[in-house]
Amino acid sequence: MTDLPPPPAGTPTPARRRPFLLAVAAGVAVIVIAVVAFALGRGGSDPTPRAAVATSAAAVATPSTRSAADQVECTNIDRAHNAWAGLGLPSTAADVKALNEVTVKMAMDDGDSYLDAVRGYNDQPSKDLAAAIAGYNFELSVVNAQVVIGSGVDDEQAAAVEAAVAKVADKYQAWRAATCS
Repeated sequence: MTDLPPPPAGTPTPARRRPFLLAVAAGVAVIVIAVVAFALGRGGSDPTPRAAVATSAAAVATPSTRSAADQVECTNIDRAHNAWAGLGLPSTAADVKALNEVTVKMAMDDGDSYLDAVRGYNDQPSKDLAAAIAGYNFELSVVNAQVVIGSGVDDEQAAAVEAAVAKVADKYQAWRAATCS
């Protein structure tokens, strides 16, 4: 095996590039964390709409009045609903109009996760809740198209999302009354 001559001075070697790549990766991680923190905290100025959608732990029915299957359903859907309602939910028209490409994608992902948790339960209140969530997801997909195209979210679509959020909240309360009490 022959020894290769050392590279000319100033030529980057893997050992010399490693600290630079680590610094770039750390910088990207800091930016991603800042964007996520901003997106999650941006709706905190007006907690009233979010509070109207969220449920309290005191609303959970006692386990003795429900079957084991209902207990599992109640736990799963309650957890999914509370996560959806607490993750920067665009619940007012103003919130919807403030969405950008990143935050609308996050809201869409949250809606998809909520729908996934509700799907598979065969009782009518669960199906009604799933249909309301699917409607919300559809309205958000229209917002996404408007944001990506760059035309901005129009007032009519912002109001449609606000109405869809209210419908999900109503169907959730109806599901809860029928299944968890």
